[in-house]
Amino acid sequence: MTVPYGDTPPKRARAPFSDEIARAVVDEDNLRRLADLDANRRGLRDIWETIVATGRRGGEVVSLRLDLSGPLRRSAHALARPDQGRQLRPGHTHPETVYQRLQARQDTTVKAFSDRHGRLPTAKERTRMALFPGTRANPDGRRPLSYGWF
Repeated sequence: MTVPYGDTPPKRARAPFSDEIARAVVDEDNLRRLADLDANRRGLRDIWETIVATGRRGGEVVSLRLDLSGPLRRSAHALARPDQGRQLRPGHTHPETVYQRLQARQDTTVKAFSDRHGRLPTAKERTRMALFPGTRANPDGRRPLSYGWF
């Protein structure tokens, strides 16, 4: 396609995954293998399932706060609302399941903090903590995992 100087070509929407690929990215065996890659249980599977179910960018999910503030903060319904008209397709994880997974991740993150500090985080600390805290020089759990790690 020839575009006159200074004009930009029209943007094309990305084609969605085929149903076969959509099923493969949430196949339980594949998800279990993905979790097995996460030796320190930092939440690789949780991040992936959230991305797939919500259509959010990886960086948005990785940077979620412990209180689930940010792009997914409202409730399970916020997870169920497709972003920019994206539809959940056959084979996609049900958003309520993902929300439950994120609630379990909250418990995991709080337990890790408690194991490290010998106490539960205060209410103020909880508002500052990352849902998926990074591992390096991050005793208070404020910094999330890096997108590069994901």
